[in-house]
Amino acid sequence: MVAAWSRDGEPVAYLPSAINNCRTEEDKIACYSDDQTRETADSHIRFKTKSIMRDFSNDGSFEVTYRNLVIDATKVTAADSSEEALEIGSEVTAADAYTVKTGWGKEHTLECRMIEDSKVSCLKNKTHSFLLVSPQTVASGN
Repeated sequence: MVAAWSRDGEPVAYLPSAINNCRTEEDKIACYSDDQTRETADSHIRFKTKSIMRDFSNDGSFEVTYRNLVIDATKVTAADSSEEALEIGSEVTAADAYTVKTGWGKEHTLECRMIEDSKVSCLKNKTHSFLLVSPQTVASGN
């Protein structure tokens, strides 16, 4: 709960970190992020993340489920695009652009395990593994 988990130097929204608030709920930890933004080739996206950490075991493993709530998504107009991006991307029609919808997104599952006092290894949706770190030492297990 007190660790500031990050990935590639950036705070993560699905574990306790600098960009969210977490609280215990029975045998789970629920985290609610601050507003976050993401820029895509054709949109400015503002969203929040809700995550639940559960199934904590003595060996340091646990599960995280999280979903993003898209608050708004604004299309980037041609005036917002740089000349360089237009040259690189050539012509893109409205039919080619991906539309970001507001509301709750797909749920993701992380299978995580403490591997050192300040590192967690996670497998996302049973396909993609990555490492999270915290500057604080975390106690786990017995």
